[in-house]
Amino acid sequence: MDNCGNTVSSTIPITIKKQLDRDAIANNNLLMLVGFGVGYSWAACNVQWVK
Repeated sequence: MDNCGNTVSSTIPITIKKQLDRDAIANNNLLMLVGFGVGYSWAACNVQWVK
């Protein structure tokens, strides 16, 4: 919240970009992406990160 406020559905790609900048995501890492939204909507997926 200090750096970007309420980004709603953009939070996941913003977080991925920040972690890539820190070299915290390596080739072939498995990422679990989970989102929760208005009206108790939700989604989740696993992504294998390949450069």
